[in-house]
Amino acid sequence: MNRELEELPLGLAAALERLAPGGRLAVLSYHSLEDRIVKHRFRDAVAAGGFALLTKKALRPSEAEAAANPRARSAKLRAITKNPTGAPPLRGRAVRAVTFFLGAAVLLLAFITAFWYSEAHKTAARNEQLEGRSPRRSASGTASAKGSSGSASRSPSRRG
Repeated sequence: MNRELEELPLGLAAALERLAPGGRLAVLSYHSLEDRIVKHRFRDAVAAGGFALLTKKALRPSEAEAAANPRARSAKLRAITKNPTGAPPLRGRAVRAVTFFLGAAVLLLAFITAFWYSEAHKTAARNEQLEGRSPRRSASGTASAKGSSGSASRSPSRRG
């Protein structure tokens, strides 16, 4: 009669476009065709990214509310929010891909760090040997440089 079903998609599109980041939009529908339009518009907005549903399914009035207000019987409430960043949230494959690459980056960093420390340790041991100092000993009492033994690095005065 007043072209509500034709105007509703235009009004929803305008409201979603003007919604501020972090803003919420709640829509009450009293007719199944209206609710279907709202449901599809919200679903499309979430699929396009930048929005998240606040209500997975339409909320209906309780029996007590419907008894107190008979007009509320057919009401359905749906709500949506605009993501604060405006960027689409990561879901499904994207989350798995990001998690995989972050894990791979952490592993790579661990390997690089371990390699760097081992090379730095070897270099320090080589420098000590070249300078004529005895190589540092680890907690287990073994020499840190390859090819050096504990007895060869002791001074003659200490042999007993």
